[in-house]
Amino acid sequence: MNMPRYANARDNNEKLIVQALKGSGVSVAYGKTIDLRLGFLGRDYQAEIKNPKTRYGKKGLNKNQMDHVATWNGARLLTFYTVDEALAWVRECREDIAPVREVV
Repeated sequence: MNMPRYANARDNNEKLIVQALKGSGVSVAYGKTIDLRLGFLGRDYQAEIKNPKTRYGKKGLNKNQMDHVATWNGARLLTFYTVDEALAWVRECREDIAPVREVV
């Protein structure tokens, strides 16, 4: 069975963005349809990494990703093109969101 070409592709800038997120205290897990699952300040997020320097990255979400977003009832999808964007999101979270902690 032939898989779409983008099935296992990773953007070249993903490693740097993941390193920046982890360095800021964000938990990162790799996904399949969506690039990353993120945990930060007691909340979960999804993130897609796009490379603004490639034709594929400039196109935005592919069909599988758009289908996922259309049917997903959880956290909204974040899209990061640069390390600066990812770090700006971290700063916004720290300013706007009080950590959610489980009460034991």
